[in-house]
Amino acid sequence: MTEIISSSGEELPTPSSYVPRVNVIYSEETKRDTTAYLHIHRIASKYQIDMTWNLLSPAEFARLWRITDSDDLSISFWNPTINGFSSIICYRGNVDYKPIGPFEEVNGEPSNFRYIGDVSMSLIER
Repeated sequence: MTEIISSSGEELPTPSSYVPRVNVIYSEETKRDTTAYLHIHRIASKYQIDMTWNLLSPAEFARLWRITDSDDLSISFWNPTINGFSSIICYRGNVDYKPIGPFEEVNGEPSNFRYIGDVSMSLIER
């Protein structure tokens, strides 16, 4: 079972790794005064989930693309800061991947199939 589930109940392909992190957003009013004291004006804290997949089949990659192809994607993920699941509304950030064609090596062996390797993606809370 994966640790990341979309609002439609579909599980994303199990990532090789994922890192939930918190991005803190500060206002433009955050600045230092003449004594160098920092006056912080925090606006919000938002989650970003960075995920990687070492190798996906074309069908798995297409399913991942379809599930995350929304600007209002609702997902649940295992959040270690609360020792439970969190749900957020997010959008898909940049996606990097490497198509691996027939006859290229996969895990040191020649392949007769197509794969998608070195996939990385971020889901960013709105």
